[in-house]
Amino acid sequence: MSHDLLETTIILIPRLVYPYITSKLNTGETIDIVLPTNETMKLNAKTKEIISGTLVESKIDMTASRHERKFVGLKYTGNGIMIGVDRRAGTPEHLYNVSYNKNENIKKAIVTHKGKSV
Repeated sequence: MSHDLLETTIILIPRLVYPYITSKLNTGETIDIVLPTNETMKLNAKTKEIISGTLVESKIDMTASRHERKFVGLKYTGNGIMIGVDRRAGTPEHLYNVSYNKNENIKKAIVTHKGKSV
């Protein structure tokens, strides 16, 4: 199973508050998340899909070949900066010399500000 997992780690800056979660299961089945940038997101409590907020995710790629799958597309539209790294069959935070997926760039991070990547 570890070779099938596509891991993405993101860091949001500036860190203005400690992130926290509030649950409103009785009033609408949502989970509200306050990000470190003091921006909010709303998730569907059952599916954990993003309903609204400063992060938008694309559909999960279910291509049969695990070497061809694309990582989840995360778009950050907030006022802070998002730094993201991807890794298949490993931890994104560690340095690696071998890439196991043609869509991963193990030597670069993605930096996003207000929806634009640099």
